Amino acid sequence: MKRIGYILISVVAVLFIYALSLAQLESKNAPAKHLLRVLDGAQVRSYFGSAVEGAYAWTGGAPLFAVSFTGENAGPVQRGAVNFYDGLLANSPALTLTGKDDGELFGSSLATGDFNHDGTPDLAVAAEGGQGTGAKPAGKVYLYLGGSDFGASPSVLTVNEAKDSFGRSITMAHDINGDEFADLVVGAPHSAKAGATSGRAYVWFGNAEGKPSSIPNLEIRLGTLNDLFGSSVATGDITGDGQADLVIGSPHYGTEATYSGAAYVFAGGKGINVTKPTKLYKGELSSFQDQFGWSLDIIADGDGDGVAELVVGAPQFVSGGKQLGKVYLYNGGATLPDNPSRTFLGTVEAGRFGEHVFSLADLNKDQKGDWACQAANAGGSRGIVYFYYGGWENDFYQFTGEAIADAAGNSVASLGDLDGNGAADVAVGARWWDDEGIENVGRTYLLSFD
Repeated sequence: MKRIGYILISVVAVLFIYALSLAQLESKNAPAKHLLRVLDGAQVRSYFGSAVEGAYAWTGGAPLFAVSFTGENAGPVQRGAVNFYDGLLANSPALTLTGKDDGELFGSSLATGDFNHDGTPDLAVAAEGGQGTGAKPAGKVYLYLGGSDFGASPSVLTVNEAKDSFGRSITMAHDINGDEFADLVVGAPHSAKAGATSGRAYVWFGNAEGKPSSIPNLEIRLGTLNDLFGSSVATGDITGDGQADLVIGSPHYGTEATYSGAAYVFAGGKGINVTKPTKLYKGELSSFQDQFGWSLDIIADGDGDGVAELVVGAPQFVSGGKQLGKVYLYNGGATLPDNPSRTFLGTVEAGRFGEHVFSLADLNKDQKGDWACQAANAGGSRGIVYFYYGGWENDFYQFTGEAIADAAGNSVASLGDLDGNGAADVAVGARWWDDEGIENVGRTYLLSFD
């Protein structure tokens, strides 16, 4: 009887939180079809929801999901932090990691992988703002090893280049050099090493000690003047050989007046060659700058052929004289195709459809990878997130932010099944959400797809 009582209490609690969440959103006409609950930031300009990640057993115990808030690097400065929650009902974080310096934008990006291959996931936290690090502030990435002492004594990575946006994009999901250790890839799109905003990308190889080298194992130097090389990075096996590959976005790739944008594909494996891409995808150049490669990600087999797919966003693509944005889906395979197998066109002018794209694993359990795309300025700049099942030509659901300028969907992540209903849950960040006039507090929405 006692166990039944606990179950009933838990069910009532879930229903209460769900009803409360609906009430919170109904007043602002936000969609609530799949809403479980909301989590809010605590202070003005905290930007809660800057990044979301999980759920993973970082501490070696129960899985946690993470929500970061960066603060800002101008005005009233607040240190960024990452909150970790131990379930759907959690009102307070079970653990918090806090940045070391004011204004460094700690938590601007998050990435998980097993860097030291010990069976417990590790976490990389970007701090791309680079404030508080001396006369020439540089971006940083903190690497926290998983385990019972998770959060203690992180390794701090930097290349010591001022204002390079080091950490704007990061991933640590796969092993790209064939040694079974997950590797950390960091984009720095505002690096000026080859001209203003030429961009760079860096790779640290995982190792058994969990201690990254003092300098990157790979420095990828293909960006040239204004390319913004490294704006987006992703890893996954799109060549179908069992070895993860690396893809890097360069949204202003090209020459004067022909900034088509590009996505560089590097085949992974021992002796990975990053001096020349295995495949170079270019945008259509529908306008001066389509920004093809502004976002990209790799979907875990979206069409059921056993090989992953690549999705690339071009948020300034023009069609019919309107800047609608476009997303391209390229099938993976032993021979990478020259053209996308499918494209998705935005419907809102200047909506920036393709601002972000996100791989979301298999939400509907059909053995195909699913994904989402953000249109940051759609819905009156409320932001709209379009959710796609693998193989579908149209989105199955749209989530719209609550108020003008929320730009919801800056971060999206699959969290597993938090509510125990057998369906995957998803977190959606809205870092610019205002709380009754309190500016940019930030909010994160937890959704369930059944």
